[in-house]
Amino acid sequence: MHFLCPTHRNALLTESAETITATWFDWMANAGSHYELRRWREAIPYVGCAFDLLAAALRDGIVESRLGVTKVTLSGIYLAESFTQYGDREKARFALGCTVRRLGPAMHSVAADWAQQCLHTLVDTEQHGAFFRRFMNLPFDEQPRRRVALH
Repeated sequence: MHFLCPTHRNALLTESAETITATWFDWMANAGSHYELRRWREAIPYVGCAFDLLAAALRDGIVESRLGVTKVTLSGIYLAESFTQYGDREKARFALGCTVRRLGPAMHSVAADWAQQCLHTLVDTEQHGAFFRRFMNLPFDEQPRRRVALH
């Protein structure tokens, strides 16, 4: 699942870690604006691009490991929840699976303990809302009857 084209992603990865995280936050905030208005289809590309950007920055070691793991987890959860709200449970499950795969290499970094906790949170979808609200002040309209199981 890719939202950023390789050219755009590579251009962004030449920026500083601060610029990358600011871009990530801007895209998450834009997604949140659409999410709040229940425009799931419009939210998905923003949060998807945020996910792609931070996952690549984490992979390339551009952002600090713990920060990258946190932001990849947050954007993965928001992406899955946006797909769930949109009514596409298959893509929501796929987004969670992609997030788990993107965090895998972090299990061998200095942030391994934190990555393990984030992986547990991703698998236990009941924790998504609390985890997201702990770090972000964006709308998150959890719908328990629509929760997505990773397995």
